[in-house]
Order: sequence, then C-alpha cells, then structure tokens
Amino acid sequence: MKIVFKVLFFLFISGVLWGCDRARMETFSGNTMGTTWQVKCLLPPSVDREAMAGLLNARLGEVNRSLSIYIPDSGVSRFNALKAGEKMQPDFYLKRVLEAARRVHDLTEGALDPTVLPLVNLWGFGPEGYSEKIPGEEELARARSLVGFDRVIFYGDGRIGKEKDGVSLDLGAIAKGYGVDLLAEVLEGAGVKQYLVEIGGEVRVAGCRPDGSPWTLGITRPVPGATPADLVLRLETCKGCLATSGDYRNFFESGGRRFSHILDPVSGRPADTKIISASVRHESCMVADAFATAIPVMGMEKAQKMVLGLDGVEAFIIKEMEDGLAESWMSPGFMENLP
Repeated sequence: MKIVFKVLFFLFISGVLWGCDRARMETFSGNTMGTTWQVKCLLPPSVDREAMAGLLNARLGEVNRSLSIYIPDSGVSRFNALKAGEKMQPDFYLKRVLEAARRVHDLTEGALDPTVLPLVNLWGFGPEGYSEKIPGEEELARARSLVGFDRVIFYGDGRIGKEKDGVSLDLGAIAKGYGVDLLAEVLEGAGVKQYLVEIGGEVRVAGCRPDGSPWTLGITRPVPGATPADLVLRLETCKGCLATSGDYRNFFESGGRRFSHILDPVSGRPADTKIISASVRHESCMVADAFATAIPVMGMEKAQKMVLGLDGVEAFIIKEMEDGLAESWMSPGFMENLP
C-alpha cells in the first residue's frame, strides 16, 4: 500500500467526564496501512473492552490482507500477479473497494485511477523502494501503457482480470478511508452510537459528545514542518467523514522542484495543478478519501464544477499561487453538518 502521509487533523476532545454508570469512554489505537489508527468511543457496559479491541484489530487485519500491496498474497497482490487472460474471484473487501473506485473514477473523469502502481513504483513511492530519480520519457511511456482503469476487466460472473500483462492496482488512495468505515461498522454493530474513528488522518464521527456539543476537527496548514496545532481551518460536526490529501507530506525535491506522490494517470507525472491540499466531506470516508486524492489531479476549476454538481460531497481546496501565497475555495455546505 502506497505510503501517503495525509494532512493531519487536530482533534479537540472536551474534558467532560463520561458516565461510568451506563457507559465509559474507551480509546483504542495501533498501527495499520503504514500509518496509525485510533478509536475513541462511548462503549456500552455490556461490551467488553478486550473483545472490542479484538474485533477492531481483526477487521483491520482482514482489510490489510485484501488490499495491501506490501503483502505478497493479499487480494490486490494476487491480481497484480495475474497474466492477461487469467481470472480471479475478488474477496469481499477488494470487490467493494473496486466498485467504489469505478464510480469515483467516472465522476472525476479518470483523475482517480487505481491502476497507477506502475507509475508509483517508477517515481519511487511504492513497494519497490524509495527513489529521487526523475524518470526518462521512455520509462514514462512504458509505465503509462499499463495505466488505465479500462484495462481491468470485470466479468459477468463477478471475477476480474486484466487485458495486458503488468496492469497493477494500488488502492492506497481509498483504502484508509475504507478502513475507517469498516471500524465504524464494527462499533455500530456493537451498539456504539458515539465515536470518533481515524486512520492516517482520515476521520469519521458519529453522535455528539456527551455534553451534546459536536466534535471539533481541525485541518493543519499545508506547509512542510507544520505542527498539528498550526491550523488553517476548524469545523464542527456530529456526523460524517473528512478526508484530506496534500502534496507536501510525501514528496522529493530535485532541481528546485517538488515532486509529489500524487500522480496524474494521464501524464504519468506528479500532479501539477498547484493544489496543495484538498479536504472532502461525505457520509462515507472511503468516498471522501477517493475524491480528496482525485482533486489535486483535476485542478481547481474542474474540481469546483464536479463538487457543486454532486449531492453529499463538500470540499475545501487550497491552491498555491505564483507569488507563493495561497488561495482557497470552500463549497457552500462544507462547514455544515452532513445528514
């Protein structure tokens, strides 16, 4: 799974005492998908803490074994090893993510493309190892010839395949958000109604805090070296998801230029739209994660038009200007609570 350090969120949790007679506040955390995760929730007294920890970790293990390009026998790795003409039955997680990726791929006119792994490896952001080498034109052409979601074949019986050897998936642009949604499903299945779930900066909340106030989330200023307390925006919500993608957390510099991990599947090069941060709200963290990755590839004007034309999608976008300053755009409902 590609290593992407997303824009951090500073989570302000009030010091209100959580009632111990009915429920208690519990915190769970760990490592997953090359980053960290945490859950804060009001756990019902009937739910054992250790049992819940086991359920959360088990679900993360399952999705990792399906979607990680760093696990040789994961579902994604098995697809990547297929030859043209071969078929495989995707597991539940891979199937669900591919379905969501297809929808967002179409809505973003291909800006989200999970077949970018050949480019990710070429630019040194993938499992083949870190590199600061600028690829040559021939290398780019070879990698680009393997990129395109239309090269993934979806058969009527549910199996998948590829039309060309070397076509490979990297679902890192959507996997963390999906992991957040899965942990939320675990919590809700156990009767938890008030929670905060976060994986690598992608966040989902439900239910207000015990005092009735909303959760307060903050988006860190998109500049190298910024601390979690250096915020560009705060927002409050009792329900919904927030995902952010930025070009300044995972990059290398060469010849005075910054080369980001966010790659344009058409040009084969790092996106060059000057968008340095894109935050998206949606009821699904998986969908928010996918759109947040696509927006820096689309550019400001296309992204604005897309967001304004979609129900349930809100965005806050920051673009770097020629003078070194930044301009931002926020869709009308971004600061409102999503239904």
